[in-house]
Amino acid sequence: MTHLQSLLLLLLLLAFAAHPANAAYRQVVEEDFSYKAAKGDYICKISGMNGVDCSRFLKENPRNSDKVRIGDTFRITRRTIIPEAIPDGIIINIPDRTLYLIRDGKLAAHYPLALGKRTWQTPLGGFTVKSKRLKPTWRVPVSIQKEMAKKGEPVKTVVLPGKDNPLGDYALGLSIQGVLIHSTIWPESIYGFRSHGCIRLKPADAEACYNAVKVGDKGVIIYEPVKLAVIDTGRVYLEVHQDVYRKNGDLLAEAERQINEAGLSGIVDSEKVRAVAAAKEGVATDVTRVFTP
Repeated sequence: MTHLQSLLLLLLLLAFAAHPANAAYRQVVEEDFSYKAAKGDYICKISGMNGVDCSRFLKENPRNSDKVRIGDTFRITRRTIIPEAIPDGIIINIPDRTLYLIRDGKLAAHYPLALGKRTWQTPLGGFTVKSKRLKPTWRVPVSIQKEMAKKGEPVKTVVLPGKDNPLGDYALGLSIQGVLIHSTIWPESIYGFRSHGCIRLKPADAEACYNAVKVGDKGVIIYEPVKLAVIDTGRVYLEVHQDVYRKNGDLLAEAERQINEAGLSGIVDSEKVRAVAAAKEGVATDVTRVFTP
């Protein structure tokens, strides 16, 4: 970047800092690591358990075959903008299928999730962690019993702890009626919308989350398919996910609204913004303009 480019960027950033919507200063977390395939793995299972959309995963790991062999190595790249819904506790953002654990205003951990299907949505709103249950018994809700009967399956009312219990070994009871954060015996469902409204974690993440969370912790479930951030170097990042519950409509318009309200329209590259909004790949992408003298 030339001296003139730096000066232009500095002037724009100073104008941004004075703007009342400077809450766009957010943390962007980036991870780049390798994953070795284990028995039973397949492409979309690997990508989902690591919090990456399958299509994006295949772009980074192009292959001539869908077959996965034990020991095959894959690259995992994740960049995500941390929501700023609450300063301490649990944030669950449905479109990016991620649980963020915040302690003292900083990210302590984050985990990919499976959430409610479009026809059985995970509810939004604040909650309190009311209980922690190790090796829980599942008392099957009446609504799910009716679904079992409709499908011609044996109707279960209680499922004891064990390998067939969908709650796995760890469950957090919430103040939201009928919703748990729990482990799952179907790790291939992670990063999908597959549940009856509950919040699923893969077993290792469920154990870590269970140990890190206390009864009485506060949390919130939000719906933000579009997230915007300015990091401390002045770069602007945009992250756009699928609007799976169809709540936001035009995601490009939502991205442009956030950019304008934050006073960033002079800093971002509009073509990059359009490309990110069209792709909906769920990865935070640098959309900062390249300034030319």
